[in-house]
Amino acid sequence: MDTISKGFERNRNKEFTQFVSTAKGSCCALRSRLYHVVDRNCIIQEQFENTRTSFYLKEKINAFINYLINSELKGSKYYGP
Repeated sequence: MDTISKGFERNRNKEFTQFVSTAKGSCCALRSRLYHVVDRNCIIQEQFENTRTSFYLKEKINAFINYLINSELKGSKYYGP
């Protein structure tokens, strides 16, 4: 969420898209870490399954990226004061 808010404040669609893409990468890193802890028996399978629902966030972020790419909006930097 912090990464997305930083990108939003850039007031430019392309930069915002890049920050949202970085957030998507962070979701993948979290998923990888969850697999590591379950493989090392640091959490039980039930706990893993409960957190696994957060994996679907990646698809939502990807849909948002596609929306931004296809949007005609460029960002407020282009409109001036």
